[in-house]
Amino acid sequence: MKHFFVLSLLLCAYTSPAQLTNNGAVINLVAGTELNVQGGIQNSAGSIQNGGTLKTNGNISNAAAATLSGNGFYRLEGHWINAGDFQAGTSEVRISGSANSQLTSGGDAFYKLALEKNAADLLLQDEASVLFWLEFAADNNQVLLGNHHLRFLGFSSPYNYDENEYCVTNGTGTVVSQSLGPMGFFYPVGADESTYNLMFVRELGAADAIGVRCLPSALTLGDGGPAITSNALNAAWEITEGVNGGSQLEVEANWSAADELPGFSRADCGVARYSSLQMNYDLPPANMGAATGSGPYKRTRTNVEPGFFTVADDSLMNRVLLSLKIMLQGPFNTTSNQMNDNLRSASLIPTTAPSTYGAGKFAHSGWQPAGPYTAGAGVFAPTGNDAIVDWVFVWLKDTLNPALNIQSRVALLQRDGDVVDLDGVSPLRVPANAGKYIIAAGHRNHLSVRTPVGINLSENATTAYDFTSAQSQAFGTNPMKQVQTTPTPIFALWGGNVNTNNTVRATGPTGINDYSGLLNYLGTSTTVISNVYANPDLNMDGTVRATGPAAINDYSRLLNILGTPTNIITEQQ
Repeated sequence: MKHFFVLSLLLCAYTSPAQLTNNGAVINLVAGTELNVQGGIQNSAGSIQNGGTLKTNGNISNAAAATLSGNGFYRLEGHWINAGDFQAGTSEVRISGSANSQLTSGGDAFYKLALEKNAADLLLQDEASVLFWLEFAADNNQVLLGNHHLRFLGFSSPYNYDENEYCVTNGTGTVVSQSLGPMGFFYPVGADESTYNLMFVRELGAADAIGVRCLPSALTLGDGGPAITSNALNAAWEITEGVNGGSQLEVEANWSAADELPGFSRADCGVARYSSLQMNYDLPPANMGAATGSGPYKRTRTNVEPGFFTVADDSLMNRVLLSLKIMLQGPFNTTSNQMNDNLRSASLIPTTAPSTYGAGKFAHSGWQPAGPYTAGAGVFAPTGNDAIVDWVFVWLKDTLNPALNIQSRVALLQRDGDVVDLDGVSPLRVPANAGKYIIAAGHRNHLSVRTPVGINLSENATTAYDFTSAQSQAFGTNPMKQVQTTPTPIFALWGGNVNTNNTVRATGPTGINDYSGLLNYLGTSTTVISNVYANPDLNMDGTVRATGPAAINDYSRLLNILGTPTNIITEQQ
């Protein structure tokens, strides 16, 4: 015959001094009753129906053949071990005490789960689910996930979390919002018990089970490789989805100053996602900007798929690789078939980009570093083919609307026509996402050129483009000047553009007349100004003059470029 232990008196409290073991009875705690057991509760068989309060300083264990149910309150200081049937109803399970507790859900969800420990933690032993909320009810306690997921079902959520109370993702387990949608979810995660990095995620695509875990450092290969050691956060997040594809996420990463690695710039950073296709981090220039907040600091990125994330400065920003070649008509030497480097040899080229590059038609577009744009040490020392001739300007333009400049940057030009990065030797690394662009190049006293069609650019391979090899390499009718016919044709940017506009001309109003610009700079037609770096120096020899032999006379060079004084050459962009 089974025994039935029923507590039904209103506000009745009963304390048992020893462990309570139920071997098959039905124990029914009605509303208003309290059962306080010293030593733990073992429900080995039968049923405990809790409509009141069930408390113990030990474990609550529900065996395989047993049932726990009811809408009451459970409070324990030991372990929660469920191998049977736990029917949460609208109950609350509150875990307190000064030592770590283990939680084994047995696959059954909690309605309310509260952690009320100081300097002690709750360790998941299997996957756990919450139907209403997870409360951090005391200071300095965490839920350690290990290799187990913590799922929030429906509209459930955690609360009262902060830098001392959060979910530690110290294994492969993730915090999962089971049906994440556009309202978003705050993931209170940290990689260990002293590192907290809150992540907010909003799903703008199809609702899905989105999981987040925090990693102790960002790895060069996303989920592997050496740790990144500078210019980023010493923290990373993995975001997963339940159903592959269809996710369109908005993410907001949070961090403290202690998470910032050496060299990291909080003033210009962005959320980077590792791309297994590109085998590097994807950080669009458009996502760069200053962090918000004052600790925690925050950066947001939208329209991304799940993956591995960190926050970095421009060291991880997307850059396409471009090997460009142009010639300038002004300093071109028909004997060497290269450009003269008089400005370099006279130490007249500035070590920072001239102010011309940053205004007017050379106004910058897209992401730009804080500046100034400075050439690397020793860049102007080499002679020969790789000697630097001058600074130049490069654009990436929209393929459908070439008037739209997507990105620009300054660069250096070698005697043989190679456009190189600010170290004086490397191909250009232009801040941009991999894709197709119209490429344009210009110089402060020459007319600019652009490609007739879009060119595919990559982050992992250098794309070469040579404007000098044929007239058809540039857009328009006669967009360049043929400066050499043998042994191979060479085409150069039209020179003579004193006014840095879109025409070369020796007639018309002063503001657009390049001859007037030359005379205005000189003051009189007989003046000679030497050792200068100036736009009226059309042959780029370091001297501006309108008199003397044709080889050194800038006015003669202008007339030679025009062919006749009344001719007008127009830039074709």
